[in-house]
Amino acid sequence: MKESLQYLFEMLVCSGLFALLYHTVIRGRTTYRTERLWLVGTSIAAAVIPLLAIPLWPAQTVFINVPVVEASTLEVMEIAERASRISISDVATAIYIIGIVVGVVMIVVEIAKTLRQKRGAESATDGRIKIYTSSKVLSPHSLFCSLYLPDGLTDEERRIIVLHETVHIGHHHSVERLLMGLLRALLWINPFIWLAQRQLSEVEEFEVDRELLDRGEDLTEYRKLIIKQLFGCNPDIASGLGNSLTKKRFIMMTKTRESGRGSLLRALTIVPAATLLIAAFGCTRTDAQETQEANEKLEEVVVVTYGDTEDSPEAIDRLILVDGEVCEDMSEISSDIISSVTLLSKGLEDYVARYGEKAKNGVMIVETKAAAATKGESRPASEEVKAAWEGRQFASFNGGGVESFLMWIQQNVIYPADALEAQASGRVVVSFVVDVDGSVVDAKVESSPHQSLSDEVMRLMNKAPKWTPATDESGNKVSTKFMLPVAFALK
Repeated sequence: MKESLQYLFEMLVCSGLFALLYHTVIRGRTTYRTERLWLVGTSIAAAVIPLLAIPLWPAQTVFINVPVVEASTLEVMEIAERASRISISDVATAIYIIGIVVGVVMIVVEIAKTLRQKRGAESATDGRIKIYTSSKVLSPHSLFCSLYLPDGLTDEERRIIVLHETVHIGHHHSVERLLMGLLRALLWINPFIWLAQRQLSEVEEFEVDRELLDRGEDLTEYRKLIIKQLFGCNPDIASGLGNSLTKKRFIMMTKTRESGRGSLLRALTIVPAATLLIAAFGCTRTDAQETQEANEKLEEVVVVTYGDTEDSPEAIDRLILVDGEVCEDMSEISSDIISSVTLLSKGLEDYVARYGEKAKNGVMIVETKAAAATKGESRPASEEVKAAWEGRQFASFNGGGVESFLMWIQQNVIYPADALEAQASGRVVVSFVVDVDGSVVDAKVESSPHQSLSDEVMRLMNKAPKWTPATDESGNKVSTKFMLPVAFALK
């Protein structure tokens, strides 16, 4: 999922565009059914589109390795203070969850209040509709297949009201209102959802009014009945004669609407609008491999920690080069002196010609800290790999390299409280891509000793500031994929 503020912004843009189209193209110019489908469908689409991550836009992605980070890098010196610190995002999250709970509880209360009106009520059945008549009912309304009527209605009033509510039930208006109510509860921070819910209620009433008048009901008598029910009250989730009463409702009773092909063409404006929004917010870049032969040598570059798992690369019969020299037994090399490990799976012809058939299984290039210190920078040890990067500019963070990013992580990391309680520690290996605009995208935890440690690393990846993207020989910006070990240790 995208960072919360970015998701909120994109959702508001989607909702705003759909609302603009509704008021300028759809509202009052299409069938009532089209308006209802538009309001419900676009409300859902506005919430879903920003969550999409369709791999559409091609991007040149370069895979590089970074040094293995010592476990002491992220030791927690002040565990109690950092674990108990409450951030602004935590407060905002708590407020948002409370809002959702309140919204859902309100819906449940409304439904329960309506269902309680069945107690002691006179009941009758009209086809599949159950009719309840009670003095507790202040205004006629329906909920799903149940109809609630007040006492004291004349036969004519009862007849019209039953017809009115039967149309509501036939068009499944209660289902639509319940769905919009749940959307409003989940996305209560979006003002366009509140507006769409109110507009949906109006459209449903307009639709029922129009259908009854088309069936031959007298316009004057029908208006009188609505005025009589004006001061009634029914739950917001239900449908009823006294619901959404405005002067506009009377106007709509005599207004003709466009239907047929014209209505369909207006409804189809959602296609270009949705396509535009999906392209803007729902698509991501694919990690296309570079075609140059030199870069194929960097297609598979993984940072590993010697001896961490049973699947460590030394268990595979690869050619091992330590600081450029063939090493037959990795057990002779202490993990404490390793700076970086690079695994090559393609472009091995030169290695086979130089070192023999063993190189066909892959090459593991190990660089020690001593060798890295003499170079003054963290780069792959192999001369062939270095040559592949000649003339390029690596991605940088705050004027530095990966070390600067690690420093930023160290300054912002919070040791999760449940990980402290479980005494969980270890190394979280996370992969991510620095996109051509410098954004950190496609972050993914590759391995982790504890879920809460994974969540903390992903939190940092989602809020990471922008990098300066890498460039190729021609100066074109390219994506760069990193795999970074983040160590958590308890003192």
